[in-house]
Order: sequence, then structure tokens, then C-alpha cells
Amino acid sequence: PVGRRSRDAVFWEKKTVQLGGPLGPVVSAGLGGWSVDIHHSYDPLSGILHMGTGRKIGFRDRSKIVQTLAGTSKRRSQTCPQCLASQKGTSASLLAPVAIAVAADGSLFIGDYQLIRRLYPNGNITTVVDLSSRPPSHAYYLAVSPVD
Repeated sequence: PVGRRSRDAVFWEKKTVQLGGPLGPVVSAGLGGWSVDIHHSYDPLSGILHMGTGRKIGFRDRSKIVQTLAGTSKRRSQTCPQCLASQKGTSASLLAPVAIAVAADGSLFIGDYQLIRRLYPNGNITTVVDLSSRPPSHAYYLAVSPVD
């Protein structure tokens, strides 16, 4: 509502508009517990992700592929000397992955209990931070600057 005051009276004008584009209304939708950034919106009816830049990505015609990028079927030990060396992501064991963040270069930062690990776009993974001196006593989150 927009209002203006004139002496002793207040006048209100209420407008309701629907935001949309050439394809109709644009809505945000939860995607299996995931959501899109506030600058983007997903239209589940058309399967189109409307990016804040004006770019549109269609998901209806894309194949649905789930692929393991890091981890094996075996859990690593809490003390993991081999985790400090760079290795192939698909041969690296994880203990308890609890957080993930994506860097501008496509790297994934994985919070794996007391280790913060970086999975590079070439598939190699390395430990970038070791929190062993004080293992986390509660859940934590990761964030990466979109600029760096």
C-alpha cells in the first residue's frame, strides 16, 4: 500500500500486479528441499530456470543423471593422514559430509566432519582446512565468495 497524508486524513491506494514474462507468471518453487537464489526463479510448469541475468535454462529435455563426484562406499577414519594429500575424488573416502558450497571456478567445498575439502573441476580432492584440534560439536555451514 502507498499512502499520503493530507492534513487530518490519510488516503490509501492499493495495487496488485502479477510479475511475469513472455511465458506467463514466474514463480519460485522448492525443489526437493533445495531452492534457487533470490535473483533466480524456477517455473515448474515449463521446467525453465529464469536467471537474474535474463538467461533461461530449460530442464525438461535434459537427461537426469546422478553421478558420484567424491566419496566411496567406505567411510574414512576420523584421523586420516591420507586425506591431506591430493587424490582423485571418486577414490577418496568421506566420514560425515555435512556442508557444501560451490566456488566461482566450479570447485566444491565439502565440510566433511572436521575437514574442509576442496573438489576441483578436474576431479581431484584435497584438504584445505583441518579442524582436528577442536572437532565440531555442532552442525556448520560453508559459504564461498562469488567473486573470488
